Amino acid sequence: MKCLLHRIGTYLNKPRVRLAMGFIYLNTGILEVFEIATEEFLGFNMKAQHGLMIFGINQILISCTHIIDGLETIECVENEKS
Repeated sequence: MKCLLHRIGTYLNKPRVRLAMGFIYLNTGILEVFEIATEEFLGFNMKAQHGLMIFGINQILISCTHIIDGLETIECVENEKS
């Protein structure tokens, strides 16, 4: 489990992944604005929640890796005190 979370954290901290996620967030924001404009003016109904779901999944995975790193640090400090 620890190895898997470390791999996920390493993957999510790569510049290419962060750049891709940035473009996804930017496109999601643009689609949200476009959705509001077209809904009000033209009556179209577009959805842009998928980008927000990707953002949420990304943040959850990053948070899990940070939590595991913190727990490992606490465990190392406790072992050093013993």
